[in-house]
Amino acid sequence: MSAGTTCAFAIQYGLGELQFEMPLAEALLFSNMANRMMANAGLGFAEFRLQMWDMLANSIEAGDHLKGGAEANAVAMGAAWLALNCAMHRDHPERDCFVLKMGARPGDIGVEIAADNPYAEAHEERGQIFAVANVTRALFDEDTKLFRDWAAGIQAEIAGAANDPGP
Repeated sequence: MSAGTTCAFAIQYGLGELQFEMPLAEALLFSNMANRMMANAGLGFAEFRLQMWDMLANSIEAGDHLKGGAEANAVAMGAAWLALNCAMHRDHPERDCFVLKMGARPGDIGVEIAADNPYAEAHEERGQIFAVANVTRALFDEDTKLFRDWAAGIQAEIAGAANDPGP
């Protein structure tokens, strides 16, 4: 990635998706802020990573990304840090699009991530699996379209079932 790069982020959770773009300089600033938080807390990388996933999931569940200000910045910081420090980004540092997938909790409808995915991260306390894909713009556009189409299909099935009077 070059200095003028804009990074694209998609966070897929349940049947929803949050998309935003951020200049690389801002993503790096947010990531460095999170690194300082990790150092100040005396946490190891793996432990901090799980805490960042937990913070991101809790923030999205609370609708913080819709509030703006500090809450929305916390979501952006968490996404930037998780993306720029993911294994796939280390494998492909030239890519500037990130899809953060928050797996469904047991019994919930949402993103399914195979436990044997080499980029999957299990969060035992939450009962969820998380993953970050670092992809090209074409794959980003394709993945997010497939997700939105899938989510719309599930929502239509739910709406149809709710309107079906039954036998």
